[in-house]
Amino acid sequence: MEKIKDDCPVIVSIRCMVYNHEKYIRQCLEGFVMQKTNFRFEAIVHDDASTDGTAAIIKEYADKYPDIIKPIFETENLYSKRDGSMRKIMNEACSGRYFAICEGDDYWTDPYKLQKQIDYMESHPECGMSYTEFSIKNEITGKEYYDLFHTQPEKYPHEYTIEQWILKSGYVAPMTWVIRKTLYDARPQIASMDGSFVDFTFYLSQTKPHCFYEDNTATYRIISESASHSKSIKKLYNRACSIFKAKLLLTDIYVTEDRKAIVNRKICKHFYDENLNYAILSNDIEMVQEAKAFYGTSRLQSKMNALFFIAKYPFLKRIYRVVFMFFRSIFRRNSSIKL
Repeated sequence: MEKIKDDCPVIVSIRCMVYNHEKYIRQCLEGFVMQKTNFRFEAIVHDDASTDGTAAIIKEYADKYPDIIKPIFETENLYSKRDGSMRKIMNEACSGRYFAICEGDDYWTDPYKLQKQIDYMESHPECGMSYTEFSIKNEITGKEYYDLFHTQPEKYPHEYTIEQWILKSGYVAPMTWVIRKTLYDARPQIASMDGSFVDFTFYLSQTKPHCFYEDNTATYRIISESASHSKSIKKLYNRACSIFKAKLLLTDIYVTEDRKAIVNRKICKHFYDENLNYAILSNDIEMVQEAKAFYGTSRLQSKMNALFFIAKYPFLKRIYRVVFMFFRSIFRRNSSIKL
């Protein structure tokens, strides 16, 4: 492709959030600089006060590719403040009319990723966002899973209605997204520990996202400690609670009146079924009581009573924790990937 003039406007701003990604950031940045486009793009790489060697690698790439890599280095961690300051800084730094997303531990694999998506969206002005096929690399187990839409369509559908999306807690890899800035800016600010889940619900309500079903352009990397994966039961449970509350709110906003009660009941049942163990181990007695009231005289009531009994006694809970963590570790080693 011909060299793009420096005075041409930036079409795409890549939003890259980074924290302690020394092991992975080089591969992430390589995915940016290898992009072949007939338009200008930039990568706003925000290092949130990393304590490892991440910042030095970002600086290396910024020095080598100053027209693409635009770094922001923080001296204090902004994510932990949760006051919107990080979002404001990124919004002010991005100048493109499209936004692409890729966090520092994920990476792109297709040098024509941006070109393909922008070509489609420029010729389809009604399309507000697009996403592509993707793969997963599990750094914990060493396993890789390719073409998830194709190989695990039941777990990873490539298209959703709003109701299907809210109920299933699906996954359309954010590192593949390209979004019009106008649509991105219109997102409601709903607090959740899974912002991409909330955002995609909004996009579904405003446009018909286009899926590049045949184009695998990126890899999602699972690491031992991240926003969505942790060894800490408390962190996992807090995240599950945050998403649970967001689902109830999103149902109220986006689901039709005649379906709200049905959808809410399904959300509650799924949450209690999946997270009651975590509630007990996290000392959330109120949530255990809510689950007990929800199930009433159902076939699961005996299980609820047993778990409620365990929750009352610290020594039983300690035993339960050991047994639960043991079987959880066995299950994680032998199960297919679940986000």
